[in-house]
Amino acid sequence: MNNKIVKEILDKKFKKSIFSGYDPLDVDHFFDKTIAYINDLLKIKCSLESEIESWKIKYCKLLEQKNGLITQNTILKNEISEYQKEGYGQKHLNKRMDKLEQKYKTILLQQQNRNK
Repeated sequence: MNNKIVKEILDKKFKKSIFSGYDPLDVDHFFDKTIAYINDLLKIKCSLESEIESWKIKYCKLLEQKNGLITQNTILKNEISEYQKEGYGQKHLNKRMDKLEQKYKTILLQQQNRNK
């Protein structure tokens, strides 16, 4: 349904029959009701189309989140695999050692800056 059909209904005129015809007021009243109904349907259609677009946007966002979770899952699986290969204790010690080395370097730089 579109506005062209509504206009067509509004503009429709009937020829009057001499012997048996319809009351023009009844016909106009019927078309008024019909047009009101069509307009209600058009509003519902627009509302539903808008809702569909909203759901499409939500769906795309969920797909992005899903892909992000899949990526994170892959990273975690790789890390677990590394831990299993090297042993958790060794990996943990290596990380702690790296942190200690960073702190040591920072302290050395601070001392060198003080001595200048």
